[in-house]
Amino acid sequence: MASYDDRTPLSLAHLSELEVPPPALAAMAARAGFASIGVRALPAVPGGTCHPLEDRAARVALRDALAGSGTSLLCIELVPIGRDLAPERLLDALEAGAELGASRLVVTGDDPDRDVVAAGMAALCDIAAPLGMSVDIEFMPFRAVGDLAAALDVVARTGRDNAHVLVDALHAFRSRSDLALLARTPPRLVGGFQLCDAAAEAPTAAVALAEEARTRRMLPGEGALDLGALVAALPGAPVLGLEVPLAGRFPAMQPAARLAALARGARDFLAGGFPRPQQEEQG
Repeated sequence: MASYDDRTPLSLAHLSELEVPPPALAAMAARAGFASIGVRALPAVPGGTCHPLEDRAARVALRDALAGSGTSLLCIELVPIGRDLAPERLLDALEAGAELGASRLVVTGDDPDRDVVAAGMAALCDIAAPLGMSVDIEFMPFRAVGDLAAALDVVARTGRDNAHVLVDALHAFRSRSDLALLARTPPRLVGGFQLCDAAAEAPTAAVALAEEARTRRMLPGEGALDLGALVAALPGAPVLGLEVPLAGRFPAMQPAARLAALARGARDFLAGGFPRPQQEEQG
């Protein structure tokens, strides 16, 4: 069972302010109280927003920002694994991330054949291992590897010690993943945990699920997800990340102010010890 409180170091997922370049993100995150950040160095979808790190000037700028702010780089993302994956073409991106201190690469499974996804993930694990990096597969209900069981199956098929699962609170509930299975999962298989909240009613269409994940997440405690039950089932104590884009709700606020509000809201929630969702209390 994971144990988190308001003193737990927080990591910021880049999706929270995806338009902000990594050096500025590092500085803003540090001022808001985050200990580390992730960087969207690779596009999550074709043509999607990302901030490549292969260019030396980009690496130097981020390295200086990390050093000056006191934050660290936890991970780089995101690699969708499908039949067209060319792992060797990602070596420069992984080397750039490792040079900056990243210890994790986040991937998704985008092919219905789990053997294809597992083979791609295994190849990435083999590239990442000499760099001191692990590979975390994030299950999402609108992608082929859509729930915890599927993600754990892929990890098992890789046969690699540096293959892990990333558990995102929104995806765990929207995919109706089995919390009992999560509780039985060996802690070494869980590479990361991302916290957020959401409305009680889930979208039904895949495109709506994706839109919710990218634009309509809520601060922990604002919504109806039973985050207490999820954390109680979470094995070990993986790094606690926050992935909550607030620009859609607060477009007039500056990114730095939104990040400060995110960190403050998360700390307030953690200080309360993961209370039960409001509608359950009223029942």
